[in-house]
Amino acid sequence: MATNFHGFAWALLRRYWRSLSLPVNVDELSMVDDNGAVNELVLRGVRLTWNEKNAVDDFLRFMRNGQDMDLRRVMFSFNRIIRDRFVPNGLLPYSGMISLAIELLSHFPKLRSYLSAAYPVVLVDEAQDTNALCYIFLNGLVSDKSGICMFGDPIQRVYGFIGAMEGLKAKATTDLCLSPLELEHNHRFSGGSIVGELGAAIRSHMKGAIVSGTPRLPIFVGAAQQDEATAIVSKVAALIQVGGGKIAILVRKRGALADLIMNELVKEEMPYFNGLFSDTDPEFSEFNAFTLSRITDAASGEKGVSRSAADKIIDSVSGELLTGSRRFEYGRSYAMLLGALRKHLKTDCVAMDPSERFDYIVSIFSEGSLRRFSDYLDAGISIMTIHSAKGLEWDTVFIPGVTRFDWPGVICSRCERAGICSRSAYGCRIVDAMNMPDGLIEEMGLLYVGVTRARKAVYVSASMQRRTNNGNYQVACPSCLTSLPGIEPVSWTVMDGEG
Repeated sequence: MATNFHGFAWALLRRYWRSLSLPVNVDELSMVDDNGAVNELVLRGVRLTWNEKNAVDDFLRFMRNGQDMDLRRVMFSFNRIIRDRFVPNGLLPYSGMISLAIELLSHFPKLRSYLSAAYPVVLVDEAQDTNALCYIFLNGLVSDKSGICMFGDPIQRVYGFIGAMEGLKAKATTDLCLSPLELEHNHRFSGGSIVGELGAAIRSHMKGAIVSGTPRLPIFVGAAQQDEATAIVSKVAALIQVGGGKIAILVRKRGALADLIMNELVKEEMPYFNGLFSDTDPEFSEFNAFTLSRITDAASGEKGVSRSAADKIIDSVSGELLTGSRRFEYGRSYAMLLGALRKHLKTDCVAMDPSERFDYIVSIFSEGSLRRFSDYLDAGISIMTIHSAKGLEWDTVFIPGVTRFDWPGVICSRCERAGICSRSAYGCRIVDAMNMPDGLIEEMGLLYVGVTRARKAVYVSASMQRRTNNGNYQVACPSCLTSLPGIEPVSWTVMDGEG
């Protein structure tokens, strides 16, 4: 079985919901974002007591901070609130899927033994992004007889701000009796790949090691962010003309620069996929719950979902999104991903019987994992945040906005005061690599993730002016991430041999 933590928890709850004394099957509940769950309850005329509100806040805080022992302590109180307050009003907080599954395994050891026998080996991919709640679930799922392998790269740990646990490798080694094994050769970029050499150099910096060779970083520096946007779209158009394959524009965050780039794409009549929504956005959770309800309604009384029925469901939901009868800010993007899912089902899932197809489609929307079918999009251009692009690949990747105070961000002032970075009119550079703060190293890891999304080429850009959060404009320069020691910044035209 291939799924994620939430998908596996959802499958358990769908089958054993009565064992937890839930009044209805979880299929009948609407998933809500954790942070907006209490407000959604209020909109339905229900207010939590002071103690209940504190219990929910404690649960979410401990989960975000990676405090697994504290999380265990408050979990069953959180679950009681879910059963007594949320579920009777048709709601299930997103993390409630896993917390209820943890309770199920805790109270029913025979079920745990059955699952350990049914799944004797558990593989965890992208383990570096495991949060405290998923870690507790994993511990409850495996037994002394289970085989477990956790694959991850601490350098690509970019979800610390939403709870990815620090020191997971050492903790799992002790708690789960794992033996650490470090792989040193990157087989994705064998044979002297330019992208591979650049990625390896960034990794070396993060580890405090000496960079081998002198890899080059193609960079464009504009006078203002509008110049960045214009240059990127012009370069994208040139690549498309010569059959440059799939292209991604990966930004650090949503904001003014991303808007300027999209405006340029529209002006040049270049179709693109807007993937700037986050998989944890309340709207995306609402979309998944909405689609899930359509799937379960369509399959009611049936033994599953046939291929033609799956097409009809996708057509129906897409129609509501595109006509505006169901309003979502990113409705067009969701419809494009539904089209990508349709291609995947026709290409890769032909052998599934109706029951298997139903379970598979339900798992996609219960997990909120529709984005993983981006490879099947008709659009040759995608714009996303780097966080959302993890696990995806394109032929060419553009990384805009690598500008002081935008990326790495507010840490720039602290690094400059501490003598870690030196600033000139042309940009910042790191002068004390041995004392880089954790925040700068994590931002460097985010750059590494962005660079290694490219199969063939990567282009970075920055500007000499930035827009602040309050809408004003500020003199800026390329950040230290564009001039890491041992990496040679070169212009796009020099890199391409055009000038």
